[in-house]
Amino acid sequence: MDMRRSFPFHNKIEMLLFLKDKLKMSKILDLFSFSVRDYKDNLENILTNISLVFDGEIIIRSAASTEDQHSTNAGHFVSVQHVDSQDMSSVKKGINKVILSYENDSLPDSELIFIQKQLTDVFIAGVAFSFVPNNPKPYFFINYDDSGSTDSVTSGKSKKYMYIARDFVDSYCWESKLCSALLEIENHCGKNNLDIEFAVTKTGTIYIFQVRCLITISLGSDGKESIYRKNELSLRFKTINDLLSDMAFWNPSEIIGEFPHPLDYSLYNYLVTEHAWNEGISDIGYRSTTEKLMVKFGNKPYIKLKTVFQALTPASIGYELREKLLEYYCHVILNNKNLHDKIEFEVVYNCYNFSTKKKLNDLRNYGFVDKDILQISDALYQNTKSIIEQYDAILSKDLQCLIILERTYDKCKMKYCLDKVDDILDAIVEIMPIIRDYGVVPFARQARCAFIARSLCLSMLDECLVDADTMDLFMRSIKTVTSELQEDVIGYHNGKVDMEYIQNKYGHLRSHSYDITSPTYNQIGFSEVFNCFNNKNSSKVCETQINTCFPETDINLTKFIKTSFAQREYFKFIFTKSLSFVLDLISNLAKHLGISKEEISYSTIEQILELPFGHGIKKSLVEEIEKNMQDYEINSLIILPPIIVKSKDFNVIKINESTPNYITNHIAEGEILLIDSLPCDGLDVSGKIVVIQYADPGYDWIFAAGSITGLITQYGGMASHMAIRCMEFDIPAAIGCGEIIFNQVIHSQRVVLDCSAKKVVSVQ
Repeated sequence: MDMRRSFPFHNKIEMLLFLKDKLKMSKILDLFSFSVRDYKDNLENILTNISLVFDGEIIIRSAASTEDQHSTNAGHFVSVQHVDSQDMSSVKKGINKVILSYENDSLPDSELIFIQKQLTDVFIAGVAFSFVPNNPKPYFFINYDDSGSTDSVTSGKSKKYMYIARDFVDSYCWESKLCSALLEIENHCGKNNLDIEFAVTKTGTIYIFQVRCLITISLGSDGKESIYRKNELSLRFKTINDLLSDMAFWNPSEIIGEFPHPLDYSLYNYLVTEHAWNEGISDIGYRSTTEKLMVKFGNKPYIKLKTVFQALTPASIGYELREKLLEYYCHVILNNKNLHDKIEFEVVYNCYNFSTKKKLNDLRNYGFVDKDILQISDALYQNTKSIIEQYDAILSKDLQCLIILERTYDKCKMKYCLDKVDDILDAIVEIMPIIRDYGVVPFARQARCAFIARSLCLSMLDECLVDADTMDLFMRSIKTVTSELQEDVIGYHNGKVDMEYIQNKYGHLRSHSYDITSPTYNQIGFSEVFNCFNNKNSSKVCETQINTCFPETDINLTKFIKTSFAQREYFKFIFTKSLSFVLDLISNLAKHLGISKEEISYSTIEQILELPFGHGIKKSLVEEIEKNMQDYEINSLIILPPIIVKSKDFNVIKINESTPNYITNHIAEGEILLIDSLPCDGLDVSGKIVVIQYADPGYDWIFAAGSITGLITQYGGMASHMAIRCMEFDIPAAIGCGEIIFNQVIHSQRVVLDCSAKKVVSVQ
């Protein structure tokens, strides 16, 4: 016999009574209900019955007929918690509050109210949805609270949430039990578009408070293929024996996005994370490894943390101590996952700074003895000292590499006919390894030097060797390519610089450096980018010296810090010019083959490099594209967390609030301006707190297009491109604020960005 019933039920009481004796995986508390008319006519009798039925605290709950027919009325009416069932005055007062909320909506006296026991031993409480909002993926979406409160979610106070895979089975965890309970409710209701309020007690019992059908929601595919693939990924993870982060070290979420198309991912992997990332730093004292840095699960790229931990360790540290450090770093991450985007600054001892000696003392609590600590300290000191002392020679060598890269770039533009398919392929084959070996490898070295410089600056602040205002002034004195862009645009508006010069110098930049569908500055038109320009951000800053020297040396830290910061940005600027050229070549290839940019973004650089010459090119490429598109579509239904440390993370995806990296010590308040690409109609950024998802260099135009008040990004670290920019221009910023804060910000009209207090507050 089919026990299911069609929706809508008239109210939550009817729904709870329908389910009460059917549920095996969860429970519904006994309830006592009455209408407003009954209460008014038989007040004393109802109060007496409540005192007889219940002992201890109760909750007085609304059950209006308008509440559960449409999702918009959820939580609209009052419920009163923690009422003493034996205190008639308190019970009466609570019921009257619920009635008043009905009367405010002019509801009739036929509306119902009900009483239940107040649940007090709550471990987790929240609201579960049968679906992922705005996307029919095979997961339950859970907004929850773990403080013991049963109403913080429904009142909007709790911002924690998670996804639970609908096939998750694990008898030892409450998430799996909740999953089974939700599936059971769906089965009895014959619906999979439910909104369910629940609580889990400390003993593991699941209680259901409310079940609502969201009749405006329509679900699509059941996602069986994506569930199968998700489980395959979980098994594959066990073979990797690593911890995975989407925002650590070379931060793929920042550079190529959370779900890059195959071409974006393959370009980044070929140029950077396959081996160039390590070749650059192994030449300056860090451990050499043949390990690839990045892996992809579904559509999502991850950095292998154990590989990072090993590679950022000075090569002079012996095997046993290196393994001991590896174990310690893993312990730190496992106990504080929010540090996964701050690996270089807060987890790994990768260089010597003014706080190193003090911080190394923490290792004593983890089994490290004095000999270990002395060896680590000495290795860090000697390696950092060597890098700083030899920096001029390192830079000179790397600049020679850039000369080779630029010569190859110029030669390819002259040598090949970019209107012929075979010539386009030849040009791609020739320049790709040159970009990697003579662009990315030296950039990796310069980036490491800049990280050391930033670490020194932060430690000076931590040790009170300089104050925040002095450091801000110092950072503003550093001139990078963005400073040059700003000055050139000022010069253009003043008639001192012509547009052709600007186009030749900066035209290759794009808002997403590896994305073929992202237009370059030249393609979008500089007049569109800068037509709202003003020069409030261009004030000159006096040179400021940091009157601190490197411990026990006479090294000129000021020169090293300023030069390494500037050169890191310059090297990225130059190698992305050749990268942009490759994207243009691939665009030309697509055009000649009658393929769109969007379609060819589903190919990979490996597939393009291996294309046969002559006939059959299009057929071969289209077949690969179609297969990759199908895979991408299926994988897009798989939800994965920012950090993966165990197999369970493939089934229970908790989204934790990240700690942003705050830049400057200032406070900014203003309207937010969400930007996801280059503007096409002269977008005015002046006076706005600009919000972007990625801290990508292609967004440099915002610093030259107006005087922004502040900057907020979802992805990015303390030494990311946009962090450096905001230091340079003295702009308050929250870099890498994560999904929760970012989503709060983009749904606000105004925010207060308080960098000194380290908080972002929405202003209504």
